[in-house]
Parts: sequence; structure tokens; C-alpha cells
Amino acid sequence: PAFDKDGNLFFTEQGAHRVRKIDTNGVITTVAGNGTAGYSGDGGAATSAQLNYPRAAYVDTAGNIYISDRSNARIRKVDTNGIITTFAGTGEAGYSGDGGAATSAKISFSYQLTMDSQGSLYFADSNNHIIRKIDTNGIITTIAGTPETSGNSGDGGAATSAKLNGPLGVAFDTGGNLYIGDYYNEKIRKVDTSGNISTVAGTGTRGYSGDGGLATAATLYYPSVLTVDKSGNIYFCDSGNEGIRKIWKNGII
Repeated sequence: PAFDKDGNLFFTEQGAHRVRKIDTNGVITTVAGNGTAGYSGDGGAATSAQLNYPRAAYVDTAGNIYISDRSNARIRKVDTNGIITTFAGTGEAGYSGDGGAATSAKISFSYQLTMDSQGSLYFADSNNHIIRKIDTNGIITTIAGTPETSGNSGDGGAATSAKLNGPLGVAFDTGGNLYIGDYYNEKIRKVDTSGNISTVAGTGTRGYSGDGGLATAATLYYPSVLTVDKSGNIYFCDSGNEGIRKIWKNGII
């Protein structure tokens, strides 16, 4: 789920192929998707368009909605007039396009989305084992992970030389550091503002342990989506353990 600046909640109802909104009065509406799986509607009303198992949504400060349209291998955008377009992806799952227009790039299983303070969109390109960035000119690049190569390596060096394994989650803190739910590596990773990567939670062994101690000594089980509060505390879905865990700013889980 995602909130806009007014406190309205947006979430994807993936099996119903819709994105829905719950306003601050508790009233629910559909903002994208007609309920039928497929791909259609670009250039028209988002509520008349087809989505295909949308997995995540993000709302920017202007009120534009970005949707991980998973099975369409696209990221869609709904503007403030309710018009939908394709923001990234050709519709063919795969990896290509870095350094060019995001709409000409291939992506595969996009998941959580977030945005930096400059307005660039970041997303987990999960099946490609990377985190990608779309800048304000619409150019796509990889900022973490080795494309099409899974693994668990690279801490202490450049994030673009590291290996991730099916990452699902991305979120920024107020300082501009990016956190990644590195799903199959059972870790939370961090890319600092210099582009270097480290592990902030998880030993790499699947399990449930460590509450009350250092997050780097804890075991996790499929950490997925996450968020960071204004104080720098991280909250993440420990999916395999069916719980939400918190990493305090001092590193305690």
C-alpha cells in the first residue's frame, strides 16, 4: 500500500486487476483497472484500462500514481486527471534498455516502487535481480545488482557490482539511503548516497531469531516490502515468518 500527501491509502488488488483508494473518510473507490486481466487503455481513463496482476503502487507528491503492472511487464502511470499511460516496459518480460528510454526497456516482475527527493522513480526488477531507476527524463539505469544474475555478494563495494536474489522491496530514508528487501538472500540491504552496498539485517540464513539484538545477527525469512519512518526506523514484512519486524535506527531488531 501507499499513501498520498493527504493521507489517502492506495493499494493493489492484484487478483481483481485493480488499484483502489480508501480516502480519509473510509470510502473506497477504484482508481485504475476495469477488473479484467489484460493490457489496454493507455491514453484513456485508468478505470477503463486493463491491468494484469498489479503488485504495488506508489503516489508522488503531485498525486500521480505509479503501478507495478506485473504480468504486463510494465510500469503504468495514472496522472492527476485519471489518464493512464505506460511509464516503463515494452510488455515483453526480460532485461534490456539501460541508458535509454524506460518505455523501450524490458523489465521482469516489477514489485515495490519508491521515489527519491529529485523525483526519480526506483523499483525492484525482481526476476532480473536488480534495482532500477527511472530519472525525470525517463531514462532507465540499474543502480543495484548484476542484471540477470542472482547471488549474495558485494557488501562494502559498489552496489552495481553486487549480487541480489529476487529483491522485492525498496524504500528511502530521509537521508537518501535506499533499503532493499533482498528476498531470497534473507537480508535487508542498504545502498548509501555514495552508491555502496551493505547488509543492515539478516545473516543470510533463513529462519526467525534475533529479536532484541543486532539486526545483522538476526535470521529472516523472505523479507519483502519495507518502509522507513522519519526517525530512520525500518519496518519490513518478514513474509515467511508471517510478521512485521522493526529495525531501530540503532540497529536493534
